[in-house]
Amino acid sequence: MEYELSKKNKFQLNLNRRIDMPKYDDTNPFRSYRNQYSYFEGNPFLQPNYSNTIEVTHSYEQLLTNTFTYTRINNIMLDFTRQNDSTKVTTETIKNMNYKNYCAYSFFLLKSLRPWWDISINSTFSYSEFVGDVSGVAYKTSIFGYAPALTNTFTALKNNKIEITTFYNSPINDGVLQIKSRWMLSFAIKKTFLNEKLDLSIGIDDLFNTGYYRTGVNFDNQNWNFRVNQDSRRVALSINYNFG
Repeated sequence: MEYELSKKNKFQLNLNRRIDMPKYDDTNPFRSYRNQYSYFEGNPFLQPNYSNTIEVTHSYEQLLTNTFTYTRINNIMLDFTRQNDSTKVTTETIKNMNYKNYCAYSFFLLKSLRPWWDISINSTFSYSEFVGDVSGVAYKTSIFGYAPALTNTFTALKNNKIEITTFYNSPINDGVLQIKSRWMLSFAIKKTFLNEKLDLSIGIDDLFNTGYYRTGVNFDNQNWNFRVNQDSRRVALSINYNFG
């Protein structure tokens, strides 16, 4: 539902109910070995989870958008690991927790600070709560998180643009899994030719190679950390010509 209070102010109300079914691999009880000390084992008794979401959005012209979200997920499916202390074998599997609560506020701001300088800022501030049991032990965890991002676009001389983008993700919990913080900075240069028909741009993603993921678990006699480095630092060259 949408309500237009004035030419500058608009409100939206979104209600959503959905069902998420388990994937085949999640219900397959046969073991998939990574090595002699680690394997994944599906849960044939896994049930779907149901989520209900209410979202209220306020937008002010093309300048600012505010969004408030609340989601309740019942029977949420949760990946977790358990460790056998005598054999040193770690098993990853999946089960249904009781529920997850998620509350968030997010905003998006687009502003021209100077004729040659535009910025866009967006961020999400969230609270997540998981309740249920893991390996028969009552478990509850909650955490506040935030994820700001900033894009600066500069017009240099004639038909030249420089864009610098950065973001930061704070630590969050996904059940027993702890997802560590990460950040990234990227930039690009764009130049136009032939009466703005030809665009030439070159950019570097993840300039400082900081976009890797780090996770860990500190629960039920387990204390391990994991890091994966993706191919996130790249140089991209783009050429576009508009015939129309």
